[in-house]
Amino acid sequence: MKTNNPERGFTLIEVMICIAIIAIVVTTGAKLIKNYNWMARETHYSDAVRQMKAQKKIISTKSFNSIPPEIHILPKNGKIRLSNNNIIKDTIKISTRDKNGAGRHFSQNLPVENFNLDEGNNTLVILGNNLQGKEILVNYKYILPDRGEAATVPEKSPYEIRLFNSPIVKLENVELVKGNKFTPISSKDYSYKEDSNVICFDKKYAGKVIRVTYIGGAIKSVCSSEFIDEKLQPATNLTGMKFVKIVENYGLKHNIEIGILKVKK
Repeated sequence: MKTNNPERGFTLIEVMICIAIIAIVVTTGAKLIKNYNWMARETHYSDAVRQMKAQKKIISTKSFNSIPPEIHILPKNGKIRLSNNNIIKDTIKISTRDKNGAGRHFSQNLPVENFNLDEGNNTLVILGNNLQGKEILVNYKYILPDRGEAATVPEKSPYEIRLFNSPIVKLENVELVKGNKFTPISSKDYSYKEDSNVICFDKKYAGKVIRVTYIGGAIKSVCSSEFIDEKLQPATNLTGMKFVKIVENYGLKHNIEIGILKVKK
């Protein structure tokens, strides 16, 4: 007499079919993730190249003295306003004139505990008064903000735009674009969430073109420079030439780099 067994397990063929299906799903998912990561890297690379070209153009138009290393006479209050924003604090080096060197040689570095940086207004504060009235050399690296990214605010709610280089680390400028004219937009007319890439605008900007200058998290443009001599070698004295290097870090070990030679006019 046959009896029904409601607790019958899976057959070997059924188990093998399930394993095959799971393997296909896992393999397909892995390929999709791999392709997505590849596309993201390629997109970041393309934007890093675009940024590098834009940054090169901007650096080329800057004055010789506004690019580090900067030479300053230390005032009585010990405060120096540096020429650039978004300075990387740990890269600051302050040199004093070499007592035994001929000419304007700067090779004696000031200890880091003898100065600090007011990041709010890019002011360097030198502690102590032994250098007041003397010439000092200040070198540093700084981050160049993304420039030229523009978008049109949607006609309908939500009135928001998404920036490519996410997340937004710091907003520099938000401007309304009309032809060749750029008008700053008040911070009262837009808002953004930190660690996001979305900026929300007031309804009156619906359909308008907006340009945003900002520092993003996916790609970082770091600028550094140094004096060089007539043999294009690093110099500890003041010369009429500076070698400027821009490094585009887009998340891979192999960054994009470009060099610019600045000559004092």
